[in-house]
Amino acid sequence: MIHEIADASTFLATIAPLMTADLEGMQLIGTVAPMTGNRFWVVVDAKGSASACALVSQRGLIMCPSITPDDANALGVKLATDVAEVLPEARGSYETLPAFIKGYTSVRPTVTVTPHHHLIIYALDAAGLPKEASAIGGRAVSGTMVAATAEDKALLVDFVTQFLIDVGEDSTPAMVETSIESQLTRGSLYLWKVRGRAVACAGHSAPVVAPDGASMLYRIMSVYTPEADRCNGYASALTAAICHNLLKSTNGPTPRVMLFADSTNAASNKAYKRIGFVSKSEMVTSKLA
Repeated sequence: MIHEIADASTFLATIAPLMTADLEGMQLIGTVAPMTGNRFWVVVDAKGSASACALVSQRGLIMCPSITPDDANALGVKLATDVAEVLPEARGSYETLPAFIKGYTSVRPTVTVTPHHHLIIYALDAAGLPKEASAIGGRAVSGTMVAATAEDKALLVDFVTQFLIDVGEDSTPAMVETSIESQLTRGSLYLWKVRGRAVACAGHSAPVVAPDGASMLYRIMSVYTPEADRCNGYASALTAAICHNLLKSTNGPTPRVMLFADSTNAASNKAYKRIGFVSKSEMVTSKLA
């Protein structure tokens, strides 16, 4: 049975076992759920426990990794019936996204579906992280990481805007500025500088804490190097340096790190593997209209 949950706190409490079982796979849901304007659904098994979940935000649908194709199909029918607006986007696995779309379009046959992203979800194996961020795969990388400040905002807007264009994500100048301001306030944006010049940027999410309190998960985001500065290892070194910073935390839950990578970008996937990231699962997205 698929039930809608009225509020974020009840939803998060209901899906706590799912979060504990697969924190990387549930990270996006855990991050988005507390935001305002969302709607929530859970799949309940015969024992009354949540076996899967999904949410709809302003950007669209996110299905959890544990949902089955049959339940994804049923969810598609339900959301096509219960949610008035056409969902702008849907995310799931290779098996569940087509099943959802089949159910959704059976009710709304005029909806057009365009495949968008095929993302690989990586989790950091700390044992594989280079001891020195500036030494990647036996190669010395010049430069150093610095925390971004408000003085870097204009540069960051340029970098992040181009990053979003490169990965095909819809955005607006206001959305980019708001995101950067939030990350600067949180202290989670960094630059890699060579002789004082910024050659790459990257950031990380706020942590999603496992319901059992044992660990907290950060996601590396917005890793970008301007085209003229690519192939020098700057983004890899910056990502490794951020990981070292995050793993230093000794108070509270054990820190873990993950990221999403576009499966079509062979260079970035190779680079992430080189600094200790291990492929865990995959996510596909489609645009709906």
